[in-house]
Amino acid sequence: VELGAEHVVLLPEGEAWLVGRLVDAAAPPARAPVLGVVGGCGGAGASSLAIALAVTAAGHGLRPVLVDADPFGGGLDLPLGLEALSGFRWPDLPWAAGRLPASVIEAGLPEGGGLRVLACTRHEPTTLTPGALAAAVDAARLAGDLVVVDLPRRVGEAEQVVLARCRR
Repeated sequence: VELGAEHVVLLPEGEAWLVGRLVDAAAPPARAPVLGVVGGCGGAGASSLAIALAVTAAGHGLRPVLVDADPFGGGLDLPLGLEALSGFRWPDLPWAAGRLPASVIEAGLPEGGGLRVLACTRHEPTTLTPGALAAAVDAARLAGDLVVVDLPRRVGEAEQVVLARCRR
């Protein structure tokens, strides 16, 4: 208390908390707004709108990050023509105690025309947990100027985490 301690953590049980605090201390505060796109029904064009928003932002000099949060959509890298590029997709992300460094978004995702995309895969099912979505969106907010999230029609617990971060 005399040293100004605000918390006591026991290791190794408190490792996740400690890693989270270190990541927060090393990173600047999240700055990019998050836009969520949810379709009313299949084929309504929500994914196309999400792509158009991200592409338009890149065309205006912003550094958008497009997050594919619809595991049944087929992967947003495909309509962007980025499917052959190397880079992380959801199953490949290097998680550290539920956190994702912004550098993974900046340098690890497929990129084309100034737009980075975190896509689902077409070859294996993708399960997106609330923690994974939160970590990815938070890292994207640090790495880009705008985050556009393509959400599935059915909004569950994981998608609620993203909606809580959305400005629009």
